[in-house]
Amino acid sequence: MKSKFALSLLCLGLFLFSCKKSANNIPAPLSQQEVISFKMNGNSALLDTTAAVVGQNTLQVKGNGNSHYFAATDESLYIAVAGKVGTSVVGDNGVSASINLMFPGLLDQYKATKGTITVTSISTKSVSGTFEFVAADGAGGTINVTDGQFTLNVSQ
Repeated sequence: MKSKFALSLLCLGLFLFSCKKSANNIPAPLSQQEVISFKMNGNSALLDTTAAVVGQNTLQVKGNGNSHYFAATDESLYIAVAGKVGTSVVGDNGVSASINLMFPGLLDQYKATKGTITVTSISTKSVSGTFEFVAADGAGGTINVTDGQFTLNVSQ
């Protein structure tokens, strides 16, 4: 009986004192997840190949992906806006946005005609914001882009 009691105390001691954490074992924080998401005419799109480039006074946000919108094999998004926090109107001071839909043997390009792009935060390491716009192609077709958001690491 004494040996079972001693063994129990030993196990309890090992359990209590072997779980001690030290500052050297703290895992590094996870890196920021890069996301560009939006809706095209109500259909969700998520672009998984992304980039954000900050220039002297500009920000370019780019993304590619495939959400099978109208059976497209690929979609791409491009946004150009002032490189500072705030809301910009499409068409003012070089602010622009476009969406390209790629189909087998066909590229359908849509350029924003009206809308807003908001940069909510920007630093040398990351950028985030929201967007919504109406884009038109040369044949009279339009796409309504809503609920757009981006959170990206900045390319160095």
